[in-house]
Amino acid sequence: MPLGDSITKGSLSTGTVGYRGPLRQKLLSRGFTVDMIGSLRDGNMVDNDHEGHSGEYLASINVYWRNSIRARPNLVLVHAGTNNMDKNRDLDIAIDLMTSIVDGLFQNAPDVTVLVAPVIWANKPAMQANTDRFNPQVEDLVVKRQKQGKKILLVHIDITKSDLADDKHPNDRGYGKMADAWYKAILEADARGWLKNPVEVTELEAPGTGLGTGGGGSSSGSNRRIWQKKGTVFEGFRTWETIGTIRTAVENGSREKVILADLNGDGIADYIIADKDGTVRAWINGGSPNDWTSLGKVNPGWKSVTGDMIRLADVDNDGKADLIVLNSEGGARVWKNTDNGKKFEALDSKWATGLESRDKVYFEDIDGDGYADYVIVYSGGAVKWARNTHNNGKDSDKKNWETAKTIAPGPAGIPPDTARVKDIDGDGKADYLVVYKGGAVKAYRNTIDESGRDWSDLGTIAPGVEGVTGEMIRFADMDGDGLADFLAVDSDGSIRMWKNLGIVGSKGSSMRFADLTGDGKDDIISVDARGRSRAWINKGLGQWDAIGEISPGFNEDLSSSRIEFADVNGDRRADYLIIYGGGAVKAYLNTGMLPAKREGQRIWNEGITISPGVGEPGSKIRFADLNGDGWDDFLVLYDGGAVKCWLNNKNIPPRNGERIWQEGAIVATGVGEPGSKIRFADLTGDGKDEYIVQYEGGAAKGYRNMGQIPNGTGRKWNNMGTIATGVTPQGPVEYADIDGDGKADYLIVWRGGAVDAYINSYHWLDADPVDENGPGGSNGDDDGGGKGDDDDDDDDEKAPPYDPVSDDDKRLEPCVYSPTTMDEIENLEFNNELKPHCVPRYLVPVLHNMLSNAKVRYKEIIGSGYDGYFKVYAEYIVSTSSLALYNFMLDNGDDYFDCQIWSKYACCRNCEPLGYSCKDCIKVCPSPDQYERDARQYDLREMPCPPDYSKRGAGEKRDWKQESIFWSFKDKKHEDDFYAEVAGQVGVPKKKLHIKKHQIIYGSTDFPSCFGIDPTLGFEDLKKNGTCTYNYWWHNAPEVGDFEPEDVFNPKKLIEETLDDVDIDEPLAVYAFATLSDQLDIDSQDLVDALILPISMLQAGLDHMEAVVKMGKEIKQAQKTEFITNLLSSALLIVGGAGGLIAHAGMRFLGRSLVALAETGNAGLGLYTAVSTPESIPLLIFGLVMSAKNFRDSSKIRKAAELKRDMKFQEFVDLSKEVAKLEQLTRKINRRPQTPPMCSGALP
Repeated sequence: MPLGDSITKGSLSTGTVGYRGPLRQKLLSRGFTVDMIGSLRDGNMVDNDHEGHSGEYLASINVYWRNSIRARPNLVLVHAGTNNMDKNRDLDIAIDLMTSIVDGLFQNAPDVTVLVAPVIWANKPAMQANTDRFNPQVEDLVVKRQKQGKKILLVHIDITKSDLADDKHPNDRGYGKMADAWYKAILEADARGWLKNPVEVTELEAPGTGLGTGGGGSSSGSNRRIWQKKGTVFEGFRTWETIGTIRTAVENGSREKVILADLNGDGIADYIIADKDGTVRAWINGGSPNDWTSLGKVNPGWKSVTGDMIRLADVDNDGKADLIVLNSEGGARVWKNTDNGKKFEALDSKWATGLESRDKVYFEDIDGDGYADYVIVYSGGAVKWARNTHNNGKDSDKKNWETAKTIAPGPAGIPPDTARVKDIDGDGKADYLVVYKGGAVKAYRNTIDESGRDWSDLGTIAPGVEGVTGEMIRFADMDGDGLADFLAVDSDGSIRMWKNLGIVGSKGSSMRFADLTGDGKDDIISVDARGRSRAWINKGLGQWDAIGEISPGFNEDLSSSRIEFADVNGDRRADYLIIYGGGAVKAYLNTGMLPAKREGQRIWNEGITISPGVGEPGSKIRFADLNGDGWDDFLVLYDGGAVKCWLNNKNIPPRNGERIWQEGAIVATGVGEPGSKIRFADLTGDGKDEYIVQYEGGAAKGYRNMGQIPNGTGRKWNNMGTIATGVTPQGPVEYADIDGDGKADYLIVWRGGAVDAYINSYHWLDADPVDENGPGGSNGDDDGGGKGDDDDDDDDEKAPPYDPVSDDDKRLEPCVYSPTTMDEIENLEFNNELKPHCVPRYLVPVLHNMLSNAKVRYKEIIGSGYDGYFKVYAEYIVSTSSLALYNFMLDNGDDYFDCQIWSKYACCRNCEPLGYSCKDCIKVCPSPDQYERDARQYDLREMPCPPDYSKRGAGEKRDWKQESIFWSFKDKKHEDDFYAEVAGQVGVPKKKLHIKKHQIIYGSTDFPSCFGIDPTLGFEDLKKNGTCTYNYWWHNAPEVGDFEPEDVFNPKKLIEETLDDVDIDEPLAVYAFATLSDQLDIDSQDLVDALILPISMLQAGLDHMEAVVKMGKEIKQAQKTEFITNLLSSALLIVGGAGGLIAHAGMRFLGRSLVALAETGNAGLGLYTAVSTPESIPLLIFGLVMSAKNFRDSSKIRKAAELKRDMKFQEFVDLSKEVAKLEQLTRKINRRPQTPPMCSGALP
């Protein structure tokens, strides 16, 4: 029985296992049978019972031991009194209380062995003084009871400062020391013959004590002994790199005068001295140690300003710190930085009226909008925030600040005056820091507006440096890498620096495992928020070669993106992938230079977009090799655990216009666990990744990849059962092959970056026993990997006619379920619980729910602030449309256009001597000019759009965007597809585009005279202008016309009109009831097929509205103008067009356009075609069924159903991804033979 307070519980340890987890594992490894008991349960571990009462004193613990002593443990571990020592509680009777505890244990369990540990060392002088008086008394108590014949031992535990997570609680290392000490004492007690089998007590006799949990079971794996423990194989990596002194003292300088702020907008903090008389002196930071340029005195000519009143912060988002004068009541005046720190001009004399006294006020950017906010930090750690409205006194009728609100109550127990706010991770938002007087720093990352909580605990980010106290510590970016460095400012104002390596507080989460060298062993990579990466090459189990930086990072916003490593080109070396938030993926292929990289050699090739997105966010995208060909495939992992796979077409980098990925297919429908728990790794060593369900406690289930992906005839997945039950201590789990045997190992990655390894040593059989409960289903169609028919998503043939069999007259099983969503129906199908005759009974009520919920959903969308977000969204689409069109032409022009491009070639007779490529030289050579320069000539050649670099001479390496291009559509179909795709990806409808005969598309200061050319000149006249003809021009290319925000499709009014006009809710409810009661008087299949398309299209329109809200929010938060371009090209396709009335029903349906969620290669007119073309089949179906009058006519329903059945599957794909998904499911389950209602089982 572990007995004590929060240290016994394991507070501040990973997984709250404290010493209990590692101690239990040590005892099990020794062969002991272990059953920990207690009335409390805490920790991610097996057998987590204990009697450790957090925050309690000895007097209370003297009661709590009675909870579990009735279970008659044969061993009790006592560590108690910590809170008494800390809070000065009952110090005069503390030893009496401890004596009562020990004696009470022996009185109630005479055979028990008691191990007592004195209170461990604490980093609090006053508390430790109490402990130093108490512990000798505890030692005397143990000696006295030993002399009385009691089985009691004293357990000394040596804890130092580096073993603590705070002032008194151990960290994982400290708890490990405690486990070691207890373990040695237990072995000694056993050697003395004290440990006997406990008195037999049943759980009925001692309920609530944790009896019978755990036994002697191993927590290190399943009974198959899959994992072999190897211990810690990686000790972690450094957070900070020592740089040394970067700023020596200046005349009349001191620590309290030093201010660090960026004055010239170069991203590097400069050095400012605010003298007592109000003089401000500044030095510009050159970015290297001791590289400073003096600006002299820079303050305005102010009066009555003293040094302690001066602050610097960027108040207007120009990247340069402005001067702020703060009075004693917290009121502030501001001077704008107008000349890179050399000059400041008054901006607002009443900038802030003051909310708290000066000592509590700071100016930091809390929400990341680039404007310094008014922040109040109280002594106890609470923080209030008044957001900067960006007004800065410009409009006297508007406020400069929003109302202050509390954003942090302050972590419990932090010392007074230790809280600070400062951005340490480079995301532009100030984080919450606790800077202890001893020099340790704890951090909480600012997650305001990112999640349900405002702060994410990063733990201790700096354990302290000898000789550096809390008052010396500052954080500022001193080298321009975007990360705040750890600084110690000495009393004379000099500064020492420890460089931030980009892994502050995120060591474990920043870690990746991938084979960078192709030797078969996964290496370790650390990636920071900007994509900067450092690597440790795997030299054998537990041996790592730190090779330093392998990627310098990117000058783009990666806040919504993530960096992964996967082998997408089949060379066995992991490539560097950026998976953007919108779903696009860019790959930087591994050049093979690692690990022996040499100066000047590139580690990664230029980035290439390997996927523009498939309509799902980047958070759902994974890469794994599912068919074992050595090329990682593109996966979308849905929230419900389903997986869609696009097999790698072995065409990276792309060539000859071939596709990078094969057609996508659903390869797993899930096992009832959320996508967040799903991992992919090759467990068996056959080259194919398995499907793993990883639980938070460390346990995992596996599903073996049977090699039938994507369209094999057998099962795709086989249930392997439980492959891991968790380990002790338990931490976050990763799978990687670190021993090079081809099988993924089970790794625990601690927050500090250390890695514990459990090696996959199991000999996997070629064929595991078949278990029907795999993630891909059982006997459905091939999407689930079952043994049913072999149809796929694109099978457009009608189902075979119903062929009655001899047992058709048998009584059917009852339909016992009541699904309310399509997902629930899909789960029934997956679990083989969807009986054919139950399909319509389930589908019709679900469709009724979908239609009823649409109105509720619409009101919720409007209530979420839709109108305001749409305005932001529309303005951004318009403002970026020209740039988006330009990028679309460069990325996709070759799909729709033929191009002729002016290119400069070497003369054939000169190409070889001059080192030019002679592949496409010009045979007719003009005479050299009077300066005897090399004779080369322009020629108009047909090339891909954009041009092929191989058609260029070796000396011609100019940016290809300079060369003039003549564009022409390949044919009418390509022209139509082009306008449809531009409407989708750019947001501009065809009527707002026009073909411009001549347009300048590239500027250069080299030939300024070119911009005086009259663009209306004819082609022959243009040819006379020499160089200007061959460069900077696009001819016959599309251009955005008078495109206004009002032209951007707003579905609000039209959706509303549609919902008002749809009056089938009541009759559909009647049909739903009739279906359930077996009284439906029309064909149930007809009813389902008639309804599924219009209802799913209506949902697609609502999806568009939700997307507008989401994108509007993201746009409002964006700081870079190119954000929207990335967003539009990788997230949703907005399809625009002309409005019209639905012919047969006479009601509006979504007017001008609907949204189609993006899918690779979807170049059709999509939903726009469906609602703008009177003869379109979907439009006719709407007219037939979406009014009460028609809906009651069975002939209309049958006609609508027949129209829908005649549609090709690709037509549904063209409408939208979600529409196609529902069609796929209904085809799968609603095509089976149906039986008339009278045979449903209702007869006796």
